[in-house]
Amino acid sequence: MAFARVYPFRGWTKEIVAAAVSMLATITIIAVLKNADQQQQRPWVIANTQLTLNTVIAIISTVLRTSLLMMVAGALSQSPWNWLARKTTSKKSARQLRDLDTFGESASSSWASLKLLYRTRFRHLAALGALVTILSLAFDAFAQQVLTGEARPVQVLQTAANLSAEYVIPRSTSYVNMLSVLREGSAAQPGIIRLDIEYPNPPGDAIAAILSGILGTSKPSVEAVCSTTNCTWPISPTSGLCSVCDDVRDKMTSKHNTTWGFNTYTLLFDDGSSHGPNNISMSAPAGSADGEVFFALASTVSNGTARNFTRGQQNITTVWTLGVPASAGKDPSSWTESSIVAYRCDLYFCLQGYNATSTNGRFNIQPVQSWGQMDVSVPPEEADIVTTSWSPDSPQPVWTFVDVPASMNVGNASAYTMDFISRLSLSHTFSSTVVGTVNEDADSGSPLFDQSGFSGSAPNALEAAIVEMFWLSANSTETMSAKMNHIAQTFTAYMQNELTAPPDMRYAPATYSEATFVVVRWPWLAYPLGLVLIGYLFFAATVYQTHRGAVLPWEGQRLHLLFADVDNEIRNSVAGSLDQTLKERVGKMQVHLEYDKQDGLAFKRVQERPHPPPNDRDSKLLADINDE
Repeated sequence: MAFARVYPFRGWTKEIVAAAVSMLATITIIAVLKNADQQQQRPWVIANTQLTLNTVIAIISTVLRTSLLMMVAGALSQSPWNWLARKTTSKKSARQLRDLDTFGESASSSWASLKLLYRTRFRHLAALGALVTILSLAFDAFAQQVLTGEARPVQVLQTAANLSAEYVIPRSTSYVNMLSVLREGSAAQPGIIRLDIEYPNPPGDAIAAILSGILGTSKPSVEAVCSTTNCTWPISPTSGLCSVCDDVRDKMTSKHNTTWGFNTYTLLFDDGSSHGPNNISMSAPAGSADGEVFFALASTVSNGTARNFTRGQQNITTVWTLGVPASAGKDPSSWTESSIVAYRCDLYFCLQGYNATSTNGRFNIQPVQSWGQMDVSVPPEEADIVTTSWSPDSPQPVWTFVDVPASMNVGNASAYTMDFISRLSLSHTFSSTVVGTVNEDADSGSPLFDQSGFSGSAPNALEAAIVEMFWLSANSTETMSAKMNHIAQTFTAYMQNELTAPPDMRYAPATYSEATFVVVRWPWLAYPLGLVLIGYLFFAATVYQTHRGAVLPWEGQRLHLLFADVDNEIRNSVAGSLDQTLKERVGKMQVHLEYDKQDGLAFKRVQERPHPPPNDRDSKLLADINDE
């Protein structure tokens, strides 16, 4: 007895062990969740079995709930001893003999705990234990809601070993594509390469790309393969063509022909030079064109000098348009001098930086930056090329890009070049293709498209279509710029797809795949941890109450009842009959449990405190009430 009073936790061994296990499980589950939160979900492989985080949390929460209920059940089993051993004279809190069953069963089921709550009206410590037992039914439900998954992209590292050409944006570093314009030397001069300037034609696929850009409207296709469904490529530069258009109507002059009654229009520049198509004729302010040319198109050969004002890019060709566009209508009588348009559009060699992504398998690529500044000090003049021979071992005349911004991500800028001879070949192809006039058919009034640039003979359908396409595009600076940009982009795509540079890790994509990341919903953990906290408080309070009370921590041991003395009044009420009416006969009797080391355990009947006798004043008042 004295030993138990000195050491309050004596007799609570299994409950203390359960409390320790519960505490360890609580710390473990918090640590595991904190470590896993916002991390990619990965299973643990144990003996060829995959163990997921959900399984681990389920196991730990089961251990936590079981140990918690073991601790609470032990304390609840002690509750009937503490309840009956506490003296009271209040009728509301009277200890009845049947409470021995009510309290004793509370640790066995939630229904018994619910009956205990009803019996105590939450006015006894045991109500906390009963509450934890009942609320623990939802323990697992809340624990299961703590974890959820969220699909997020995760990067898959690329290596040089698995980086094939299909996984990078196609790039072209140089335009060296003039096989048809190079001729081998004579037998007397083996190994000498000369340029036949009369037939500077690029290969057929390059010419097809030019025609596709002029006549087509669909966006040129450049593709890259994403090994997963989501990829992001770094800025990928490529050599190609760029374009720019200007309205040069302010350079237009006119001269009236009094004999024939029409005006002649010319583009005249400040230096006195005349560029582009000249002698564009139409009727004076209003009237009929009557077969006269009213729209002209021309493309000039660039000899390597920068002609497009102050831009400094190296031109491939300059396209000039002057005249009445299709948007002015088909009635010449409505045309005025203000109907005339004049544009200068330059195609020049440039670097283009592309931004590309693949999202859910959908590829998208857009040009984001361009650069056209080149070093043109090396190439010889056009006349020099015609008369000069050089050996294949000699330095090739090329242009290189200079002062390229770091944002273009070119790495070694000197690798991006354009061969002078190939540029000249391309320039001559444009000058012989983009040329022609539009005039009115005197009989039908319909526009007639003539392209004498090819052969000087009557135009075929292809030649007429080229002239018509530029006539239809000349409605505004915007539409003309769009057409020239389409030509540039189509040829750039041809260079990317056909003159492709080897793959480089510098342009390897950041490849992403969908992965499940753990998201911990901490508020859902408040319920289980709250029950654990209440369970600890209940256990600690029960230990303290037992330590301060009149009984020892007997918990659920009922052997002590065999040696308990019972009050004679209670014994007489039993009268030797232990049938099913026993609880009805003695269950509501108010008792008090007493324990003494010498006298042992005894259930004593508790008599209600008698009411005090009424005084004279109360007796007289009662008599008056009866008389009435």
